[in-house]
Amino acid sequence: MSPDLPAPFRRAVPGDAPELARLKNIAGLGMTLHVWTSLAPGDPWAHGTALLEKAVAAGQPVVAGETGAIRAMLLGYRVPEALPPMETLSPLYHSVVRLRHTAQGSWYLDDLATLPEERGQGLGRRMLALAEEIARGEGLNEVSLAVADINHGARRLYAAAGYAETDSAAFEPHGWETEMRRWILMRKPLG
Repeated sequence: MSPDLPAPFRRAVPGDAPELARLKNIAGLGMTLHVWTSLAPGDPWAHGTALLEKAVAAGQPVVAGETGAIRAMLLGYRVPEALPPMETLSPLYHSVVRLRHTAQGSWYLDDLATLPEERGQGLGRRMLALAEEIARGEGLNEVSLAVADINHGARRLYAAAGYAETDSAAFEPHGWETEMRRWILMRKPLG
């Protein structure tokens, strides 16, 4: 059972999906749009919006702000017991999905994104605390996440909140222009 959400947080609604797609791309450092473009070159944002509508229907995203003015989002879930068929995923996701799978029994923080102009106000830290409450509400005693090696700001935020780097996996960019070379798995036991 998820906890009641304190202001300014709320569960996302279907009308939030376009903004969630943009925040998911921010969290993915642009890789998300690159993947969506390969899957739906005509309108990658429509593709991404449809994916986020499914996440909303599953009750996963939490946002800060009202529709049309969302400041941040949090998207997570219990680590699935089985790996998805890798042939259904972009090769860019293969190593991170396998890395995520090593954190069985944890609540996986898939995306945490704050608009650039909203950073530095404690919103990310508050969303991390909320993720931990959601995990506890679902009977889980750990939160895990994967972060790009080049995302130094996020890694500092997670470390300051008590997350430890426990594993990593090589990242192959498959033609995507990036300096990223590793996914870092970070975990935090919940006491």
